[in-house]
Amino acid sequence: MEQISEVDIDFLVKEVTKLYVEAAARISRIVAESDANNESTDELPAVLLNELVRFEHSLFCRNVQQHRERLLVRWTGTEIDIIEQEHQELVAAYHNEAPLQSALSTCDEKPLTKPDLL
Repeated sequence: MEQISEVDIDFLVKEVTKLYVEAAARISRIVAESDANNESTDELPAVLLNELVRFEHSLFCRNVQQHRERLLVRWTGTEIDIIEQEHQELVAAYHNEAPLQSALSTCDEKPLTKPDLL
């Protein structure tokens, strides 16, 4: 297995951290209209980056479009379009950047820590 330099590890940890923070910030702004029993709820399902990168982009966009009217309560059309674009960029980065793919694959097993990347 290829060794990752300390500089690459620092860069990777910073970039993954930014992605987590951005995803958490966006997810926290989602408003759930109702739960399975059609009752109001504040609980949101957890969505992790290691799951998002495996979500086929066309299916992601189809789902966003399917719920666009509900999303427009919280975001503008432009913001929704940006979210779709950012998902596409995340998926592309995952497929094209081995360190990112390796780091997110590690998340499937346990939380990512810097020593795990050494």
